[in-house]
Amino acid sequence: MPASSSQPLSIATDPLLDTATIVAAALCKEPVCTITRCGNSGNNRLYKITTASTAYALKSYPDIASDPRDRLGTEFGAFQFLHRHNITSVPQAIAADRNTGIALYEWIDGALAKPQQAGDIKQTLDFIAQLASLSTITAASHLKPASEAIFTPLDVVTQIEARYKRLMEVAPEYPPLMDYLTLRFRPLMALAVARAKKTYQAAGLDFATPIAREQQILSPSDFGFHNALRRADGKLTFIDFEYFGWDDPVKLACDFVLHPGMVLAPAEEQQFLAKMAVLSQKDSHYLVRLATIYPLIGCRWCMILLNEFLKDRLARRQYAGGAQNTSAAQAIQLEKA
Repeated sequence: MPASSSQPLSIATDPLLDTATIVAAALCKEPVCTITRCGNSGNNRLYKITTASTAYALKSYPDIASDPRDRLGTEFGAFQFLHRHNITSVPQAIAADRNTGIALYEWIDGALAKPQQAGDIKQTLDFIAQLASLSTITAASHLKPASEAIFTPLDVVTQIEARYKRLMEVAPEYPPLMDYLTLRFRPLMALAVARAKKTYQAAGLDFATPIAREQQILSPSDFGFHNALRRADGKLTFIDFEYFGWDDPVKLACDFVLHPGMVLAPAEEQQFLAKMAVLSQKDSHYLVRLATIYPLIGCRWCMILLNEFLKDRLARRQYAGGAQNTSAAQAIQLEKA
């Protein structure tokens, strides 16, 4: 978790500073020498903590009433589980204070792996292969589904509809958003769903029947080079596992190539999708699900991009120290969608 530009810290500019310092000292079990706020981390506050002996990443998770997901527990538990099974391309989980929503992790000296370099796709695929292997062991059976996991094409449609409904509730306040949702997105969504159902029906599959556990994979969910750090030796460390859990490998594949946080060259996209198909070759319906779900995941991303219009998303952005120009951020996200 890299220390981007340091920010001067004071109680006035960061009300969490006192709490973070006190909790950090307790979790480190030694006095804190320095505490440095790192760059915007999306939903959370991130600090670099140094003691006389080492450095740590301290992450503070927001308590958002409208979002009941246990982000701290999921991420901390995921890193513990992976390290127990000798997967070291994620940070080590050191300690956590559930009362304050603060966790301490290994500090990774590195920079964001954006733009990607030669060999990054292979490192990513090697990591996914490790996750696929772990997905077959008994010790993984207690893990929960990933956040907004998809086990049927209907799951994707249901998630899109729920996001669409929330956006329509605020759309009257934003005419450009209303125009996009009703005139552009809705007809496209109807076409995508009709085609998906036709594809699934032609394969003799039921749109609402979940895939079996042996077809699922352990997934970071929000996965890509936007959530990876490059160490000095070129090795990648994957971060941000707040949504980790069981999911369809098709969703993992689609999210990786469609994620708006990064751009893949056509050759990289082909390499990734081809290897994912090889990893899932025992799943006879993988390619059918890929053809069915890919366009739907694209529609889902259109809705996710528009979270900037929702008040709870704005609250998380402000908590994390993100840009305060809400109108500009909304205009950018609408253009992306």
